[in-house]
Amino acid sequence: LKDIRLGDNVTYTLCPSERDVLREYFKFHRGNYPDIISGWHSNKFDIPYILDRAGIICSESFRNKYSPIGHVKESKNFSGREYQIAGITQLDYLELYKSYSVNDRESYKLGYIGETELGEGKVAFDGTLTDLWKTDWDKYVKYNIKDIDLVKRLNDKFNFIGLIQVQAYMSKVPMNRVHSSIKKFDNYLISHLKDKKVVLPTAIRKQKIEIPGGYVSDPHRGFY
Repeated sequence: LKDIRLGDNVTYTLCPSERDVLREYFKFHRGNYPDIISGWHSNKFDIPYILDRAGIICSESFRNKYSPIGHVKESKNFSGREYQIAGITQLDYLELYKSYSVNDRESYKLGYIGETELGEGKVAFDGTLTDLWKTDWDKYVKYNIKDIDLVKRLNDKFNFIGLIQVQAYMSKVPMNRVHSSIKKFDNYLISHLKDKKVVLPTAIRKQKIEIPGGYVSDPHRGFY
């Protein structure tokens, strides 16, 4: 890689085939299973793509080794396909940025957010990513390294993953359940009151009753 300066934390391994890429990556992954995996749109794209290809190119049993306890499950919901990886928390940094950033953005593409927040975007090229892969291998590798670097630097700046960890530890819920306000606050209150020797009663669903709403006045037309 002539024009790429690899940092101390980057190791480049050239693999002759996709099967070899998957085996090398899984070997690295299994050598020290992470507690958290994060990326930009990784829950809906990167992780499903990697695990789909692992199942097709290698085997389902090979794919399941992505989990430290050998359990990988595909799930579908209104927002698309995901994989649940037992023993590893997935925190999609795109979703974290949308949830915790104080500003709305006209675009949530990684290049735009990198330019806006870090003053540096993705590696520019002409054509499609497939064209780049076929015609300029060095820039193709640099493009992928740059994407990872941008996500890491965004977390270095905002530490949204740390924010998730603090909320999870305080409220005693899994990190991927922090966005559930009811679960988070219920667990926090139960834990806090336990120290005071107060036991909250179990919720009992009673017959529905009509509750009047708040007063709503007629609007005054015009521009103010």
